Amino acid sequence: MSAPATPGAAVPSLWQPYTHRSHPEAERAGKESLAWLGSFDIAWQPGHFDTIRSENAGYWWNLFDPGAKDYERYRLGVDFISALYPFDDTYSGPYACASPAEAVAWAGQWMRLLDDPRFAVRCGHPFSAPLIDVMRRAAAMATPVQYRRFADAVKAYVTSLAWEFAGQDRSVRQRVAEAAACRFYTSGCTGIVGILHVSHDLDISDETFHHPLWRAYTEAAVLILALYNDLYSYAREQADTPDDVNILAAAVAEGRGDLRRGLGRVVTLHNQAMERVVHLGARLKKHHPAQARAYTQAIEEMLAGNLVFGRTATRYHGGEPALPPYTLTTTPPPTIGTIEIPTFAWWWDTGRAAPRTG
Repeated sequence: MSAPATPGAAVPSLWQPYTHRSHPEAERAGKESLAWLGSFDIAWQPGHFDTIRSENAGYWWNLFDPGAKDYERYRLGVDFISALYPFDDTYSGPYACASPAEAVAWAGQWMRLLDDPRFAVRCGHPFSAPLIDVMRRAAAMATPVQYRRFADAVKAYVTSLAWEFAGQDRSVRQRVAEAAACRFYTSGCTGIVGILHVSHDLDISDETFHHPLWRAYTEAAVLILALYNDLYSYAREQADTPDDVNILAAAVAEGRGDLRRGLGRVVTLHNQAMERVVHLGARLKKHHPAQARAYTQAIEEMLAGNLVFGRTATRYHGGEPALPPYTLTTTPPPTIGTIEIPTFAWWWDTGRAAPRTG
């Protein structure tokens, strides 16, 4: 087990062993995606679309999925992230309009919507139309298995929003383990990883993908993405929406208000999850080289690109400078320890076993 960061101690170096790259059509896709988003009959609040335009989520997707199979599949991801920004804004921040009761109702409606082959289920969420368009296009270009991987991941995100924004669970705001479990879903990162099955046209059977080793690898990657989200959105959320669930905010609360200590706790958790990604990824490539190579490469590029996004994106309004000083490293820290979050322990411990072949 690892010792928690102590007041005044240096923040551990954040371990990022992977290298990011960019999609060559980033500018074109970002512009097309903004035009696509503006084409829907949506009652935007004053200033909201201008904010979305300035944040230009579609452009930033080039760092998330640079290896998409073709432009059509790449644009699917671009439009997905473009749709997620205003969808998420509905729940908190200056453009929030959802009541707790609506958050619960929309969660239920989206559960059915994502299982409806005609996408005809009515949903009252004001930004449903763009996301439905993305899901309809995904269903048309993907195999049934690929679509379910994506749709189930989006379902986890949409339904979990009721937990964060309609629930009265204070522990998710005050305890790192509970916050990490919540943000694993509500950050939207399950969907961001789930779309890779469609955008890369991955052929991975259910029997293979649901083996604990694959599940553990995927969960570790999703947690890292959620940690990046919360590290770099921390300053903005503390200023605008301090009651939002944020893993760093929970770490600061556990550390009695010490931001440096809280950051050290989150960076340590990040490095522990990264060790799992590196270790489990190597095992996947060994046991299932043909199927695992494309998936792990896509995950690795997404992790590297998402870190760059978090540190520089307009949406986070300078979240990086607001954090205590820390460094990045490409080599594993000498002492990492093991993850101490029970939610993830079963999959990650069991994931040390080799998968069946065939």
